[in-house]
Amino acid sequence: ASRQRPAAAAPPPDVVAYAATCGPGVGTATSSTAVGGQDAEWWDLRCGPAELRPENVLTPGQSFGWKRLSATDWLGTLAGGGVVLVRQADQTTLVRRIAGTVTETEVRRYFGLEVPGADLAKLYETWSAGCPRLAEVAKCVAGLRVLQQDPVEIVFSFICSQNNNVARISLLLDRLRAELGPLLCPMPPGLVAIDDAGPPAADAASAPRELAHVREFNALGAVHGFPTLEALAGAEEATLQRLGLGYRAAYVRNGAKAVLERGGRTWLESLRGMPRLEVQRALCELPGVGPKVADCIALFALEQHGVIPVDVHVWRITTRDYEPELRQAKSLTPRVYEQVGDAFRKRFGDFAGWAHSLLFGAELAGAARARLPPRLLQEMDAFREEEKRAAKELKERRRAGTEEKKTRKATATAPSDGAAGASKAAKSPKAPKAAKGPKAGEGAALKRPAGRIDLR
Repeated sequence: ASRQRPAAAAPPPDVVAYAATCGPGVGTATSSTAVGGQDAEWWDLRCGPAELRPENVLTPGQSFGWKRLSATDWLGTLAGGGVVLVRQADQTTLVRRIAGTVTETEVRRYFGLEVPGADLAKLYETWSAGCPRLAEVAKCVAGLRVLQQDPVEIVFSFICSQNNNVARISLLLDRLRAELGPLLCPMPPGLVAIDDAGPPAADAASAPRELAHVREFNALGAVHGFPTLEALAGAEEATLQRLGLGYRAAYVRNGAKAVLERGGRTWLESLRGMPRLEVQRALCELPGVGPKVADCIALFALEQHGVIPVDVHVWRITTRDYEPELRQAKSLTPRVYEQVGDAFRKRFGDFAGWAHSLLFGAELAGAARARLPPRLLQEMDAFREEEKRAAKELKERRRAGTEEKKTRKATATAPSDGAAGASKAAKSPKAPKAAKGPKAGEGAALKRPAGRIDLR
């Protein structure tokens, strides 16, 4: 697919001119029937800040396809091919269709507003009663819902997330869309993506970051949808490598083939009604998917609201605030992984995955963390420094232990004189060979089990 800016078949909506008539403080807009209308007027989701704040939801982490346009506006796509503009107003959230067909149900479902029992204000209150730290975070980070996204896009988004940072994940997925995805519309004139963190403050001393995914998106000048399973499965691995996927290229191509062999999108959607651990096991059969990636897919696309994707940030939260005895674990075995998830589930109930997302956002550098009180930030930073010191000390002890073993081995095998030398000469020549290593069949027990993550 060409990366040249496409020519518009018809003049796109003049979004900038229309936006000027609708200030960020507007609390109501036109009726819901306008969402799919050709006039593409603003539509009011009718949910206050306690239920939804786009700045806390659309920032990369759950989804990597939204582009920030200003302090209050984001541009993104929905699974059906609709392109929408989302505006964070003072007392509500506004949506405007840019291209394609968009329905009220689709928008509300995407933002998790149709999930039974997901009254976020009540959930925040319940969670806060069981966790003092979450209570402090909740006061600063309002309206953080879990998006209900397209399972195909989420599978490959999180396969690409492995050993990557948020900005680079966004870049790789943008390139996948531009190379293999359908063209949805040209970028409306006057709209320009900016840093995910938003425009710099007026008194900011530093210039905004120059993010590669923002730069390439603006240069392309078009909005693409996510590639189909067929497009991903049919892509040459060399093409995916050229886009920067590295070793993930094989996972993406073969993963798409594996999903198609199981029934494609229908198979993925069928997982929504299955028990949590069965969903995890089914997803872990796909190339490039381990427990953490499987749980991200389940949480963000398969309505598994109680799953806890465990990474170093979640491990830190658990061992600092909930289960300090887990610090003794040397690796994240399946049993320990489940214990971490249970620490959240027993405190936060059926929507533990949503509570996890709130706490996870506070751990990452970004707008959410920047709003936390200084005392809480100092506590979090102090624990991280303690972790670093402990890890350094452990590494030094391990190095010293290895050197000591080498010294003992060298001493034990060194030639000696006198009776010791005579004794050694009398030994069977086969004895040293037999003592070299484990017996046949024991080597596998010494290998690191698949799925483990070294915590030390």
